[in-house]
Amino acid sequence: MWAMDGQSAVERGHTGNDETVDILYVDSGADAGAVRLELADSGPFAVEHVPDAQAALDRLAAAPVECVVSEYDLADRTGLSLLQSVRAEWPTLPVVLFTDDGDESVARDAIAADVSGYVDRTPLDEQVQLLATTITTAVTKQRDRIAILDRMTDAFFALDEDWQFTYLNERGREIVCDAAGVDRSVETLVGTSIWNLLPEAVDTEFYERYHEAMASQEPVTFEARYGPLDTWLEVRVYPSDGGLSVYFRDVTERRERIAALEQREQVLEEMYRVASAKDLSFEQRVDRMLSIGREVLQTEYGALSHVEGEDYVPHVTIARGGTVAAAEALAGPIVAPIEWTAEYLECFDAERGVPASRISLPA
Repeated sequence: MWAMDGQSAVERGHTGNDETVDILYVDSGADAGAVRLELADSGPFAVEHVPDAQAALDRLAAAPVECVVSEYDLADRTGLSLLQSVRAEWPTLPVVLFTDDGDESVARDAIAADVSGYVDRTPLDEQVQLLATTITTAVTKQRDRIAILDRMTDAFFALDEDWQFTYLNERGREIVCDAAGVDRSVETLVGTSIWNLLPEAVDTEFYERYHEAMASQEPVTFEARYGPLDTWLEVRVYPSDGGLSVYFRDVTERRERIAALEQREQVLEEMYRVASAKDLSFEQRVDRMLSIGREVLQTEYGALSHVEGEDYVPHVTIARGGTVAAAEALAGPIVAPIEWTAEYLECFDAERGVPASRISLPA
C-alpha cells in the first residue's frame, strides 16, 4: 500500500487500446447483467462484472483496470466497505458508487473515503449516461496524472509498506534496472521487494533514510553516492500510511564540479601561501609551488618561465626526481603564443608540449 502520485499496475494501465476504458462492475443484484450491457453501450467501455466485494478484490489483484463501479448493497459487504479496501491497496484507482440503497450519511462517508463519484441509479436509462460521464472524468484525470509522471525527467518509484514496488516511471525503471543489472518492465518490477532486487543498497544511507521516513512519517531529503552505479543521487522521500513515494535525480556532474572547484580553491590558497612565505628563499618557493602544481595536475614537469616575444622560455623545471635544468628535462625550447611578459609559475604538460596551469610569482 502507498500514497502520493505513484500507481500500481492496477492503477496505471488497462488491457485494451488507448480509447477503451476497462471497468470492473460489482453488483449482486438480479439485473446486474442488464446494467453491465447498458453501461458498455454508453461509451468506449469494456465492462467486466463480478458479483461481490471479495471477487472484485481478487480480480483487482490479478490484472489492471481503470475504474471500479459498485452497487452499495453487495452480497458479502457494502460498497462503502469495498471502497475502503480498494483505497487501502490502490489509493488512486477511480471508484464510483452507483446505487439507490444509500442515503446522505452513506454519501458523506463515501466522500470521506475519497470516492471518485456517487451516482443514483434511478431512472436507470438516464443515470447510466451520467455514470458514463463520471467514469470518463475520473479516468481522464488518472491518465493525465500518469502521463505527467512518465514525462518527468526525475526518476520516480513508489513502495508499499512491505517495501515492494507499486509503480515506477520510465526513468525510475531505467535507473533501478541499471543498479540491479537487469532489464525488466514496470509490470514485472511491481510487487518486487526493493531490498531483494538491490541487496547492495541494504545498510547504506538509502536504506537508513527510507526506513527513517517510513517510521517518522516525515519527508526526507538527502544526497548520497550509490556505489554500484558510481553515481551521486539527490533523493526526496515522501511517506504515507501505506508506503513511500521516492523522487530522485542524478547529480554526479554537479557534485564533481563542486569538488573540482573546492580542490582548485585549496590548491590556489596553498600556492599563494607558499609564494608569499617570507621565511622561504625564492628557490624554495619555486620548488614547492612547482611540486604542488605538478601533483595536482598529474603532469611530469612543472616549469618556471618567461616569454620573449613569442618565445616560451623555461627557466627551471621540476620532475618527479626533483629540480633539474630546463634543457635537461625538455627537448629544446618551447614556442607558445603567450601574451604575458612578467615571470610566472607554469605547470608544463610534457606529453602534449603545452602549458597546463600558471600562476604569477611575487618579486
